[in-house]
Amino acid sequence: MRKLSPQEIVRIDQRLESLKIFYLEIYHEIRDHYFTELEKKPVEEFEAIFQQLNETFAWSVVKGMEKEVRKATNRQIGQLQLDSLKFWNLGWKENLTYAAWLGLLIFAFVKFGINGLMFATSILAFMVILGIWYKLGFKDALNLSISRHKPLNSLKVGVFSRIGFAFGMLSWIHFGTKLSYDDAILNSPKFILGFIILVASLYLLSLVKVAFYHKLKTK
Repeated sequence: MRKLSPQEIVRIDQRLESLKIFYLEIYHEIRDHYFTELEKKPVEEFEAIFQQLNETFAWSVVKGMEKEVRKATNRQIGQLQLDSLKFWNLGWKENLTYAAWLGLLIFAFVKFGINGLMFATSILAFMVILGIWYKLGFKDALNLSISRHKPLNSLKVGVFSRIGFAFGMLSWIHFGTKLSYDDAILNSPKFILGFIILVASLYLLSLVKVAFYHKLKTK
């Protein structure tokens, strides 16, 4: 088994760059496959094998792989979030954290109404974003480069997209509270909105567990 030359590696990387691969896991998988196959062959067969690999990993094939990874990632993140909310399977520290947060939200709701509950949950949302940003790395979840494409980690993309969903949901809830003028705590619209905010809080907390304690399987 030979070692690829710098020029051959450049050819491989240029090919992968042209595919605009979205997920980092797929990028590494395909790159490793190129290296493994080409290192088995002599230099004079490089071009033929390289073209065969280009056909094997054509644009449509790569996009199909991305679709499968996206589906698998979303499915696993959803299951991990659900598992993190099964209180009977959690340790006392985790249950204490959930209970303390629930108590704080109830206090905010009773004391300050729906606006207090919204404010408390918004603080949680910012804390979650900062924590996950620190843990996962913001740059690895978003491609901020205009000139150069960069593959992204599927777990990070999935978690950050769900944070965006939660934040968007909170924004619409906040808008909904402006449509209700009755400040009675048990007023039905406000009570329903309060319940939704509690669900949003649990959703955000479950994302923290996914980001900090789990790794996803891409196959």
